[in-house]
Amino acid sequence: MSDKPDITSTWRKLFSFKSEAQENSTVKSVLIVDDEKPLLLSISDGLKAYAEEFHVLTALNGKEAINILNSNKIDLMVTDLKMPKMNGFELLAWMSKNHSDIPVIVMTAFGTLEIEDKLRNMGTFRYLEKPLDINILVTNISAALNDDSANGYSRGISLASFLHLIEMEKMTCTIKVKSDREAGYLSFDNGEIMDSAVGKLKGKAAVLDILNWNNAEIDINFTCEVKENNINSSIRELLAEASEFEEAKQKAKEETKAITEEAKAIEKGEEKGKLGEEEEAWLKAADETIMATEEEDAKLKAEKDSWLKAEKEARLKAEEEARLKAEEEAKLRAEEEARLKAEKEAKLKAEEEARLKAEEEAKLRAEEEARLKAEKEAKLKAEEEARLKAEEEAKLRAEEEAKLRAEEEDRLKAEKEAKLKAEKEAELKAEKEAELKAEKEAELKAEEEARLKAEEEARLRAEEEDRLKAEEEDRLKAEEDARLKAEKEAKLRAEEDARLRAEEEDRLKNEEDAKLKAEKEARLKAEEDARLKAEKEARLKAEEDARLKAEEEARLKAEKEAKLKAEEEAREITRQKIKAWKKA
Repeated sequence: MSDKPDITSTWRKLFSFKSEAQENSTVKSVLIVDDEKPLLLSISDGLKAYAEEFHVLTALNGKEAINILNSNKIDLMVTDLKMPKMNGFELLAWMSKNHSDIPVIVMTAFGTLEIEDKLRNMGTFRYLEKPLDINILVTNISAALNDDSANGYSRGISLASFLHLIEMEKMTCTIKVKSDREAGYLSFDNGEIMDSAVGKLKGKAAVLDILNWNNAEIDINFTCEVKENNINSSIRELLAEASEFEEAKQKAKEETKAITEEAKAIEKGEEKGKLGEEEEAWLKAADETIMATEEEDAKLKAEKDSWLKAEKEARLKAEEEARLKAEEEAKLRAEEEARLKAEKEAKLKAEEEARLKAEEEAKLRAEEEARLKAEKEAKLKAEEEARLKAEEEAKLRAEEEAKLRAEEEDRLKAEKEAKLKAEKEAELKAEKEAELKAEKEAELKAEEEARLKAEEEARLRAEEEDRLKAEEEDRLKAEEDARLKAEKEAKLRAEEDARLRAEEEDRLKNEEDAKLKAEKEARLKAEEDARLKAEKEARLKAEEDARLKAEEEARLKAEKEAKLKAEEEAREITRQKIKAWKKA
């Protein structure tokens, strides 16, 4: 057995009022708006079984929904409240201006019995709790499409329902409500109504006025600039109070209408020209009513005179208090202006002195920096010239030493060659003279020659070592000179760095002292500004409280006077009619 509810008869009833051509040519369109794509797909699949009764369109946010609403005829909208780009509240506000006749079902995840009861009791829109049950969804869609407001549901969503949703969702926003004659504003902070304004009305009086508007259009801005609660009532309490006020007005109209009808009945009886026992009894009762009414009028007049006298005394007292308060505020304002002027002049003088001092210090600093720079450049130039001169001298010395070494090597080479030549000649001569000497002499001679050669090589090695030693000494001397020079330069640089660091530390210390002084002055000024602001806010709050109290008293007075006037006029009409009838 299928779980799908039987809505065939419902849809037949829904389309029965259409013309025959229209009945066979259109299918209702339902727009479902939710930012959860899987949920939309699931709902679309679940509703395919009802394609003959209604067609489903989907949107992921308010902007997509507006595009669909502008390009398609939609008969019902089902929407979530929390969505990106354009949420459900903004969409409902747009609907109130552009498609106020389209029924709305709100999907919510409130999930508490208290809030469910509130939503049910509101009676101006349907709601569904997430997660959705497809059968419940179908039932509600069918009921909404078939509801021509006969069951207490209105088309679209009312201002009261919209405000209830804001309160329950704990939204922070400012609502602009426009009627045919004017516009008003309602400010909410975390779902709590903070303030309201319409024309010259403020606070609670403005809310009650707005709640009785018909055909209201809604704009929403998700900011609230009001920080103080000027109403101190919930939306439910305000709606109840507005309803009571509207009922009182309606009751007064009905009473006036009843009296008028009675008077017309009396006139009709006059035309007949005769009285019966019932008319005489009624006349007697009317005389008693007139006397009681006159007594009541006298009593009400006395109460009114007493109330007016008390109000006048309160008004005079309030005016006197306001005058004294204004004088005190003017005095305080003058003292404050004088103090601020003196502080401003002192501040300007201090700033001018600080500026002149800073300019003088900057000038001295610039001169000192220029002098130090010139000294440093002169010193560097002298050091560079000395370095170049030392390098030139070292180069000349190295060339001279190389020349001397080359001459020495040539001389030694010539001596060696001459000695070898002489030795060879002597050897040849000895060989010639001693051809006949024994092998022993030849061996001894060879040994002697080897010795002499070894001595020569040893002498040459000693000379080479002496030369290398001299070169090493020259190199070490040059390195020592360079080291001493580098140490001297490093010492001079360190002294210069230390002097510059000391100057920088002095400068930073002066800047820190100036900064601390400025911060102290700024802190004192901020404290003074905060004190003045607090005093001003307290003063403004007291004035606002007094103004709101006066407005509330004026509103109550006007309502009471209007009611009394309406009753008096009705009684007067009755009296005149009865007197005229008695005379006739």
